[in-house]
Amino acid sequence: MGYTQVRDTIFSDSIRMDSVWNDSLIGTIQPFLSGSIPYQATEVSQQANPHLLANQPIWFFIVIFSLIVSIAASQLFFGKLLKGTFQAAARYSVTVGMFNDNSQIQRRKDNILYAVYFVSLAFFMLLMEMRFSIFPFRLFGFVLFLCNIAFLVVIFYLRIIFANLAAHIFNKYALFREYLYHNFAVNKLFGLLLIPLIFLLTYTRETINDVCFWVSISLFGAMLVMKIFKGIIFSLKKHVFSFYLFLYLCALEIVPILLIYKWISSVV
Repeated sequence: MGYTQVRDTIFSDSIRMDSVWNDSLIGTIQPFLSGSIPYQATEVSQQANPHLLANQPIWFFIVIFSLIVSIAASQLFFGKLLKGTFQAAARYSVTVGMFNDNSQIQRRKDNILYAVYFVSLAFFMLLMEMRFSIFPFRLFGFVLFLCNIAFLVVIFYLRIIFANLAAHIFNKYALFREYLYHNFAVNKLFGLLLIPLIFLLTYTRETINDVCFWVSISLFGAMLVMKIFKGIIFSLKKHVFSFYLFLYLCALEIVPILLIYKWISSVV
């Protein structure tokens, strides 16, 4: 075999090996970028617990740990963050005081709690989507988590838009702004209470995991009841007796739920 034939043989073998390596690399990286790798559980882990994986992706821990650290740091820096959130969700007078407090500190507290609410609820939605194998638009992993956050933010601002429309119709801008603040006080509490639950739902198995699931569902129902109750108290305190105005206040709770239901039914 001549020099030219040896060179051509080595060159063709090198191209073939590069092609195989590139195909293997793309096949490994592409599912990771799409977020599908974390959910390729083994058959053994699926039989042990069909709701969770044997090895959770590392970003699960990073998200939960970041939530805990942010709350702990805020508690140390601002003081009485947790106590104030619980009191605002349960007591009308405390919520009114926070609403009338236009200080920079109070706005920072609110922004932190809103962010915690979006992240914790989006992570809880991801766990439920994994549990029931609901993957809208064939999204998985971290990409689906980010889409959940975007979905919650859109719902959040849609409620503000509906409130502004109602405020424009009835010329009651201050009333609806205060109503939204009272309503969002429950959201902030819900975001805090979800943190230990999503930790347990992520890193527990079998019976404990099922108990945490039903506790979280019960908590979600309790938060909806609390929202309605606070809306009634707010209406009585503000002497809102107009039937149509009361319907608009109720619509701010009903419309987001209907949108969520429509979205879930469309992807199941």
